[in-house]
Amino acid sequence: MLTHSATAQTLEEQLRGQLSDTRSQLQNLQDQQAQWQAQKATLEQERDEARKALVATKNELASKQSLAGRDASELTREHAARAADDATLQQQHQTLAQLKVQMQAQDASEADLTSQLKVARGQVTTCTAKNVQLYKVGSEILDAYSHINVRTVLSSREPFAQSSRVKLENAAQGYGDQLYEQRYDPNAVSTKKP
Repeated sequence: MLTHSATAQTLEEQLRGQLSDTRSQLQNLQDQQAQWQAQKATLEQERDEARKALVATKNELASKQSLAGRDASELTREHAARAADDATLQQQHQTLAQLKVQMQAQDASEADLTSQLKVARGQVTTCTAKNVQLYKVGSEILDAYSHINVRTVLSSREPFAQSSRVKLENAAQGYGDQLYEQRYDPNAVSTKKP
């Protein structure tokens, strides 16, 4: 019985040792479980915070995308407005160039008209001077004919009074030459001033 009691005691001690080991392992497992639960709680908290951060980031991203969309549409409008302004500016440059060409043509035309006016004034001056000379010649002719009497006319018809006829013909030729010299020819360039 001793043996049996010793065996029972040893068995009991073994069981106690195993129980003690099991309790110790249980304690270790419980401690580990507590640590894991603490880690799990920490991880769940981190997960929840990460989810909140993700939601906040998504909201911020959506807000920024909305702003970016507005900015893009505003930028597109600004580009369109700038393109329209550039087109208007280009058109105004073309209009200005056309106006410059027209102004140069008008200046050339004005210079030509001024030149023509100068020539016309010169012609008027020449015509006026020649008219004065023609008036003088005409007056001299009238004066000469007003002093011709019947005797002069009769003496110019007689053959022996050739000197009177020559005198009258010379006077007529002289007056004709003066009239011819004083006529105005617009195609002739006058080199003398009257």
